[in-house]
Amino acid sequence: MNTGALLPLDSDKAVYRGLRWTEKGEGLAAVKGIEDKGYEDKLYSVVGFNFTSGTLRKPPTIPGTTTLSRRE
Repeated sequence: MNTGALLPLDSDKAVYRGLRWTEKGEGLAAVKGIEDKGYEDKLYSVVGFNFTSGTLRKPPTIPGTTTLSRRE
């Protein structure tokens, strides 16, 4: 049932980069960066969303403290 309601996918205080839709448009992914005072640079992680079920589903998170960092 389509209600026309708009819902946020993610509402953290973060920067989001590289937003990409799947070819069929049923999901999207992005790199999310958050500030952490314990590190010089932001901590990056990959976030993804799947829209195939008719309701928003976030994929399971990777266990542990896996993060991404810019390679320079």
